[in-house]
Amino acid sequence: MTWQSERIEVPTAGGDGDEYRQWVAETSRAFLQGRPSDGWFDVWCRVARHDGQRPFGVMEDGRIVGTFCEFPWTLDLGRGSVPFWAITDVTVRPTHRRRGMLRGMMTDSLERAVLEGMPLAGLTVSEGGIYRRFGFGMAGDRWKVDIAARDFQLVNPCGGTFELVEPVAVGEWFDDVARRTRAAWPGVHPMGAQREIASASYDFDGDKVPTDRYAVVHRATDGDVDGVAVWRHDRSADRGTLVVESLWGEPGAVFGLLEFCCRIDLIEVVRLGFAPPPQQLRASLIDPRAVTVTHQSDAVWLRPLDVPACVAARPWGADGVVMLRVDDPLGHAAGTWRITVVDGCGRAERAAADEPALGLGVDALGSLLGEGRLADLIMSGRVEADAGVDRASASRVFGSVPSTWHNVFF
Repeated sequence: MTWQSERIEVPTAGGDGDEYRQWVAETSRAFLQGRPSDGWFDVWCRVARHDGQRPFGVMEDGRIVGTFCEFPWTLDLGRGSVPFWAITDVTVRPTHRRRGMLRGMMTDSLERAVLEGMPLAGLTVSEGGIYRRFGFGMAGDRWKVDIAARDFQLVNPCGGTFELVEPVAVGEWFDDVARRTRAAWPGVHPMGAQREIASASYDFDGDKVPTDRYAVVHRATDGDVDGVAVWRHDRSADRGTLVVESLWGEPGAVFGLLEFCCRIDLIEVVRLGFAPPPQQLRASLIDPRAVTVTHQSDAVWLRPLDVPACVAARPWGADGVVMLRVDDPLGHAAGTWRITVVDGCGRAERAAADEPALGLGVDALGSLLGEGRLADLIMSGRVEADAGVDRASASRVFGSVPSTWHNVFF
């Protein structure tokens, strides 16, 4: 059976949106969330409108049995923002699995992305073993950490001042602070949900407007707000535990805000679900053992669609020439490519298929657009070198990008 998905319209503010409400309910069920209340639905609609989301549903007898959502966004691979096809809310009912529904929805979406000129697509996932088959490669990590509050002391104090504010006021500075965050950690681009979390407009887990959120902003020496943090107290913990719900800013401000949280009375542990890279956080401290990683998982998965555009958007480690032979079952990035790097800028051109090259799947190329290292992929067997290809030289050309902060889940 060939499954056809149809576009579901996001209602305007104050609109009915019965079909979209059914779509949201189906998505919530698949991700083990509760049935959406009116408040939940209103916030979800606001986020969808902010992001320009385009939901799709697979219908059977008037019921939605599969969901999919896509929207054009931007992503910074290290040399400025490029168009980016964001994919989210991908679900198939347990009663309809293994019928080709997911493959059909994903294939159609990637074709739409190509038609709109998107050089790459990406997603964050709830299960890690699904999307490599569609050409997505793991391109960055997410960390959860616990900080021992008494031991957290910065080598270089951040300076400036701190000001307690109501979370709703964070929206006044959010866009500018998010821009500052993105300048320091390429790859970070907040979406509508992050704005809602930062302003504590709704608690999806509790299905209510939260009353237990607190916020602080950091002002630089010139008076500008360059960092914000929103937190709550975990009253279920044995020790005084502060949970950071939202954290944005320039590096010095971010580390300073964490130190501020550690100095709040009765707090023994500061907990982050989306922490800055632990190696950077530890390097900022007199005692690096104050930071304990409690969980590490994949954050973002990238799928190349336009190889020349992706190569131009990526930073490179050294000048040189690297030949790649990319296997892409969907055809979007397939072929043999000559990558020439001059003065740190990469250019990709098609080359003869019989030239010696590094052979890799399009998913491995997706990993290399993020934090994946060519040497590691060669060691793992996911990249194979033809006779005569200098692996060490190719690894130097690809280089390695600094770990970025993936604090966006979509």
